Amino acid sequence: MGDHQGSIRFLSPDFVDLKNRSFQAHNDKVAFCALSAEGNVLVTIGLEPKEATYQIRSWNLTKKYKEGPGESHPEFSFQDLKGQDEKKILVPTCLAVSSDGTFIGVGLADGCVFLVSPYAKPKSHMVEAGIPITGLAFLNKGKESDRDVNCVLYVTTAESIRQLKFERAPRGNDLKIIDIDMKETDQEEEITTKKKAKKAVSSGAKAMTLSSDTNQCIIAQEDGIWLYSPEKRLEDPIPLNLNEMKGKMDIKLLHSFADYLVVEESPDDLSFNRYITIYHVTEKFQALAKKQIEGPILFIASAGGKVFIFTKKTVHTLSEFSEEEQVALYKKRSLHQIAINIAERKKKPREQIAEIYKDYGDSLFNKSDFDKAMEKYLYTIGTNVVEPSAIIEKYLKDRHTNSLMIYLEELHNAKVHTTNHTTLLLNCYSKSKDYKKIKEFIAHADLRGLDVDAAVRVCRMDKKYDDALILVKNQNHKTYLKILLEDKGEYKEALDYIHTLEFEDAAACFKIFGKDLLQELPDETIKLAQELCTNYRKSGTDEPQQSSEVRRIKTQTPQVEESTYIEKLTVHVDSGRQLMCKDLKSSDPFLQLILNKQFCELPPKKETLVPVFNTDVTFSLSGVDKAKDQIKIVCYDWNEYLPPEFMGQITIPIQQCLTASTPKWYPLLPSEQHSGTIPTGEFQLSFTYKPLQTSSAQKAHAEDFIGIFSAKPAELRKFLEFIDESKIERKKNKNGTYMTTIYDTLLELYLQDGREDDAKKLLNRINNGESETPILDPNHAVLVCESQGFTDGTLILYKYLGLPNIVAEKCVEESKYDDLIAICTKNPSSRLWIRALTHLVSDIPAGPEAEKRHQAYLKEVIQAIQRDKLLSPAEVIDIFLKSNQHHQIEVLMPYLVGELDQLQKKLHGAYQNVTRVVKEGAASRSTLDSYKKEAQKFNGGSEPPSYFFLGTPNGYADDSEMMESKRKLTTETEDRVKDLKTIDVSTFNSEIENTLKNSSWEGFSTISNYLQRKIFDKPEKGQRVFDPLIFADLGLVPLLTDK
Repeated sequence: MGDHQGSIRFLSPDFVDLKNRSFQAHNDKVAFCALSAEGNVLVTIGLEPKEATYQIRSWNLTKKYKEGPGESHPEFSFQDLKGQDEKKILVPTCLAVSSDGTFIGVGLADGCVFLVSPYAKPKSHMVEAGIPITGLAFLNKGKESDRDVNCVLYVTTAESIRQLKFERAPRGNDLKIIDIDMKETDQEEEITTKKKAKKAVSSGAKAMTLSSDTNQCIIAQEDGIWLYSPEKRLEDPIPLNLNEMKGKMDIKLLHSFADYLVVEESPDDLSFNRYITIYHVTEKFQALAKKQIEGPILFIASAGGKVFIFTKKTVHTLSEFSEEEQVALYKKRSLHQIAINIAERKKKPREQIAEIYKDYGDSLFNKSDFDKAMEKYLYTIGTNVVEPSAIIEKYLKDRHTNSLMIYLEELHNAKVHTTNHTTLLLNCYSKSKDYKKIKEFIAHADLRGLDVDAAVRVCRMDKKYDDALILVKNQNHKTYLKILLEDKGEYKEALDYIHTLEFEDAAACFKIFGKDLLQELPDETIKLAQELCTNYRKSGTDEPQQSSEVRRIKTQTPQVEESTYIEKLTVHVDSGRQLMCKDLKSSDPFLQLILNKQFCELPPKKETLVPVFNTDVTFSLSGVDKAKDQIKIVCYDWNEYLPPEFMGQITIPIQQCLTASTPKWYPLLPSEQHSGTIPTGEFQLSFTYKPLQTSSAQKAHAEDFIGIFSAKPAELRKFLEFIDESKIERKKNKNGTYMTTIYDTLLELYLQDGREDDAKKLLNRINNGESETPILDPNHAVLVCESQGFTDGTLILYKYLGLPNIVAEKCVEESKYDDLIAICTKNPSSRLWIRALTHLVSDIPAGPEAEKRHQAYLKEVIQAIQRDKLLSPAEVIDIFLKSNQHHQIEVLMPYLVGELDQLQKKLHGAYQNVTRVVKEGAASRSTLDSYKKEAQKFNGGSEPPSYFFLGTPNGYADDSEMMESKRKLTTETEDRVKDLKTIDVSTFNSEIENTLKNSSWEGFSTISNYLQRKIFDKPEKGQRVFDPLIFADLGLVPLLTDK
């Protein structure tokens, strides 16, 4: 502000004098001052006493200039306020400056406007002679053209309102002024056909002000307060009742700041009382009504949300309520829309605006204006202000279905809905019988965000099966087939639909619905099963399916079906740590894994910052560019009724994943879409890459389809026989061995149908080694054969298992003597032959033919026992006697005669050998006696006994000991002969002959053996003179053995 001493003072909103910015502008009082809208140019008008004229000075507030010691002021330029008649003093009445400070306009008391511009020399323009100018205001026009200036000047007097437009002269430094009387500019406008509106007539101005925020000029006239744009007066006046008090009020002053307009009113010119009314121009309501102020008002200023009213004695300050107080006040007065508009213009956070909308909706709902209340509640969707369940509960309680449908639809549009919301929306459509909306909803809904199960459930309840099929076709094959079979009964269509699926999906669906299809279409179903196990072809293709297309991984399903012929990448999500807290004390993290169009969501882990998932998610790499594509793992915090909150994401190139088999911690990183969130924490991940395996065609395992045929054994047998003929590789167990389910089941079916020949052929394949691997489980097959009484099969299996004893027992029980003889011959065991003999002896043949065969079997068994010496004749006779079948003893007679004859021959030969040995021993003793009496002479090649050269035999003290030993030898030899006569010599007859033939009693070659074996050593007490072990080495075992 300027004072009477010519100083310019800057005051803060707290009305503190900022002396460091104040400066001396004029030598005498400051008459007027105006600041440009941009705040960089200050224009002042002051009286210069020496020259007795007013001077206009333009101050550049951005630059300082020192005039003298201790004094400084901004740079300025000046212009004396003089007309053509320099002696005439021009008295200013008002001042205006353009927004950029380039144009200055001064209103004079004689009705002229003095203009200062950069385009021409200062000049005066007469508006109305003799009528003082009461107000000036510059408005910006916009972009400046080559000739037009970008601003216009509104000029007001007590009798008129004029607009001055400026054009630069084509040549020279001059400015052309176009003076427009606003009374003549209001044009007629067509209201209805061939009807014209009345001309609006402008009167003189009582007061005016500039609204720089809106680039409008506000002028008070007799008929109201009007807004003027740079082009024209606006249609409607400000709806401010200026005559509420008794008597007519006269507007003295206007002031605009922010969205408010301050109006000074006075009952008459002589009254010292003034009334201040503050009006909100945008919202069109009175913020302050008729506040009385004593004394005439000099001027009004505003800054920092405050209005300063200057009088001669004091300064009145009016402060604007804080934003919170304003909102509370508006809500209290049920002016919610005003509070909303103000909050939006102030760009308040969405949560705060939604809170006002929620209160507005509650107010309308309590007034039973349900539809309008719903309009307000819609603005709260997607915020934390109110839970959707609270709004839904309100409208469900009062049964306002239409409004509820609008709210639920908006939830789906904002993608913050849940399963229950979808179900409720479709139920609302159903109750209102609005099937058109159901179809539109299904047709345009985003199936990824839609709870398809809930939608299908509602459609099926309303028997809108076609709509349900549209929802799940090519998305949820199982539900699609379930509707076709259970609801519509279209079995052929269901079978055709399975034929259109990829191999993995077709096999999975056939496992579930194959049993129902088999009941209605047995032949077609069997054919489809055979194709799936051998050479499946998708409908519309001529070649077997080489690999699956990329399939959408179902939401909340951590696993996908295993496939052999797809290139895959398996992500193992182990655990996380140090995650950020989104709730009060913890978070509910869950993960979304995205690879191109494949999407998988893992269920949330409640109330933890260290979640453990330990889950594998498999993605198909078909159609994936491994060099460019990336896998994205996004972590969210789960909320029951609100949208999930972003917690961070991990982005890994596919090329890196192919070799990242070792678990590693990957940090969560921010996202451009959620720039306000700074993630923390990390997850441990590992990757398993499975390359593509080539194959001529994908094949299912027949073992997986056996359960489908449980109620149709004939069809099952037909299917399994086809599998057997096709030589399809069987399914393997976890340990790598082949499963035997197919042939185990086929064996059961054969026996149930009484087809024992086929069962026997099947069993012989395992017994004869036709298959490299066991096609049957022998233990299971034994149980089946036993339960069905199939003895032939049981015998085959026991033979395969290597159990001859059990086979023999079975042959005995069933009197299968051919098989019995065969098993005994193949497994020569004494127990088997004895068991066969015992059973044959006790069996009674029926008829002559049977008796002949029976005797033949007995002879063969007896011959085997005799050949292998399994029983003694006495034991064989005992078996026959115990059976009480004396008529069969005649079969035994040849065996007994032969045994006795052999025994007699052996005894005779043994007796002869013993006699010869005794004679030779006596001769040896005689020769020894002769050697003792006198010396003998040996001639030729004869050799004397080795002990002859030793003199007296070594080891004997005297001749009496030698004689005693000879006596003992003679006695023992005679005892052995007696023993030989009483034993069966058949076992060693041949050995005796060989020993005697090879024995040598003389020769120097044996002397070393005698010495080595210590024959001549003195025996220990109780030791035999001739040790049998020594004679065993010399080949004389038969003479000295204990037997």
